[in-house]
Amino acid sequence: MNKCTNLRQQFIDALFTQHGRCSCRQLTTVFGINKSTAALDMKAYAQRNRQVAYSYTHGSYMRRSKFQPVPALLKQPADNFLQMVSAVFEVPDLSIERNLIPLPRGGIDSERQQ
Repeated sequence: MNKCTNLRQQFIDALFTQHGRCSCRQLTTVFGINKSTAALDMKAYAQRNRQVAYSYTHGSYMRRSKFQPVPALLKQPADNFLQMVSAVFEVPDLSIERNLIPLPRGGIDSERQQ
């Protein structure tokens, strides 16, 4: 895995850890990659961590109730990592909930119960 892909995987892991969700749009906005690359990154992460799944209701990937971050992927707390990425890529502080699209925190498991 190259450094850019690894950085995006860390970003995805941090968003799931901090906020419980991540979308391809967040990847394209922050990193300036195209949609197909973002989709491949999300698919690769979902294969590494089976506790995330795409929610058609929310239009993004959501963590499940038993979610755990990928071991050893992040070497610092998720909020610190998101603050660093926000500063480097000059986007609003992504460690703060209000800077993301508001979604329910229940995750994908609550959606299946309906």
